[in-house]
Amino acid sequence: MGEIKRRRGRRRAGRNILGRYPDGCLLNKFLHDDEYFGALTQEYRRQMERYCRKAFNLLQALNLPTNPQLFEKKYIRILYDKGTWASEHDRHMTLTRLRVFLTWTGFNWPKNYINLEPPPPYRPRYNLDELKRKKRHVVHPYERFMDHIEVDYCQRMCSVIRAQVGDFKGEMILLRVKGKGGRQTMTAPKSEDTDAIIAEVMKEREDVLERCRRKGWNGVPPPNLLIHKWKGAPKTYTESGLEEMLKRVCTRAKVPYKAHHANRRGSGRAIYDATKDPIMVQSVLGHKDLETTLIYIGVDAVRQKEGQKALKKALR
Repeated sequence: MGEIKRRRGRRRAGRNILGRYPDGCLLNKFLHDDEYFGALTQEYRRQMERYCRKAFNLLQALNLPTNPQLFEKKYIRILYDKGTWASEHDRHMTLTRLRVFLTWTGFNWPKNYINLEPPPPYRPRYNLDELKRKKRHVVHPYERFMDHIEVDYCQRMCSVIRAQVGDFKGEMILLRVKGKGGRQTMTAPKSEDTDAIIAEVMKEREDVLERCRRKGWNGVPPPNLLIHKWKGAPKTYTESGLEEMLKRVCTRAKVPYKAHHANRRGSGRAIYDATKDPIMVQSVLGHKDLETTLIYIGVDAVRQKEGQKALKKALR
C-alpha cells in the first residue's frame, strides 16, 4: 500500500497489514464492525486481531503484499507452504481468521484451494519416566507444590494458581478446578506428602510477605497460596509465571517442555497403565463423562490398535 502522507498531528504511517482507509487501519474498522460481529464475544475479536497480525508478519517475512487490494490467490498457497508455523493448529487458526477478514474486505477467497480442515487435536503428555525425572529436579517449594498438584492430584494449572491457604486443612482437601461448567471446586483425599509440602510453601509465603513489609507495604495479602514480590507488594502468580517455572524444571531434568496440561494427561495415563481401570482414572481427573477420560489419556487409540491386532490374528 506504500507510504501514507503525513497528516497534521499524526505520525507517518508505514505499511499496514490490512490496508488503510481515511480514518485508520482496516483491521480496526473490521474489529469495530458491530453489524458483522453481532453477539460474538470480545475474546473472539481479540483472537481475530491476534491471528490477523500474525498473518501480516508472515506476509512481510515472505516479501508479499500486505494490502488486501493487492492480494492474489497465489499468495495464499505461498503463505500456506512457506510460512513459519508453530504447528498445524497454528496454521489452521491463522489462515481461517485471515480468510474471514479478507472476505470482509471484498477479496474472493477460492474454495478448496488449500486444506483448511481442522487438524486432529494435539494432546501431549509426559510419560512416566519424564514425570519421575521432573519430580527429582524440583528445587523451590513453589515448584514442589506445582508438581504435587498437577502430577499427584492430576489437576490443571488453574488449580495451582487458585489454591488458597485454607484449602489443605483436614483429611479432605479442596481443589479449585475449571471445566466445561466454568470454575468449580472438588474434594480429594489428602496425600501423605501434602502437609510437608504445604509447610514449605507457607514458610516461603511468609518470607515474601515479610520482604514486602520491609519495603513499606502494609496491605491485605492475597488469599492465594502462591505469591511473589512485585513492585514492593505481594502479587498472585500468573499463568506465564508458572509456565516459566515449569520450563526451569524441565531444563534441569533434561525433559522437553510440553506445557502444564501434559502433567495431568501423563498422570492419568500412568494410573490407567498401572490399574487398567478407566473408572478410577475418571474419578481422579474429575471428568463427568467417561468418554472424555478415554480420549484424554489416549486409551481409544490404544484400544483401536489392540483391536486391529486381534482382528489380524483372527483372520489368519
